[in-house]
Amino acid sequence: SNNREGTRKATSYAIANGYSNIVFMGIDVDARFEESREKGYLEAMEDSGLETEIIRFENHSTLSRNFIRENLSRYPKDTCFICGSDRLAIGITTGIRQAGKRVPEDYGVIGFDGVFLDQISEPKLTTVKQDVYKMGEICASVLLQKIQHPKKPVKSIEFSPQFIIRESTK
Repeated sequence: SNNREGTRKATSYAIANGYSNIVFMGIDVDARFEESREKGYLEAMEDSGLETEIIRFENHSTLSRNFIRENLSRYPKDTCFICGSDRLAIGITTGIRQAGKRVPEDYGVIGFDGVFLDQISEPKLTTVKQDVYKMGEICASVLLQKIQHPKKPVKSIEFSPQFIIRESTK
């Protein structure tokens, strides 16, 4: 999945929709996918001239929820939280609501993955959706080809994620 492109789309959307402060809530893991997601955020923010802020958590909604409940007063209304996963985004949304604020009226939240959690969240989560079923089909096909032709090099395949606008952003 082109993680950089996906997060860049999400961040550009937040900028275009007038959010005055945009924070990236990343996954605290040393992995290429996460570095790419952060890079997309940083590129879009650099293009806009806005200040950046990156906060990282293990990929657990309770950690992002607790952080927001304790620190929401640091963030002005019209802040949009771009999250490295839908799981973190659900924690952010829950924390905002538990602090007595509203999503999307006061704060925006955007997730990343689009694999079920985005559809059951309340409000429905704006997210960067990866086509995991198509990705799985292609991986299975590549694996079968590798088994049949073990010396043939495997090509890298990158999928463009889809940006899905729902109820957690204005």
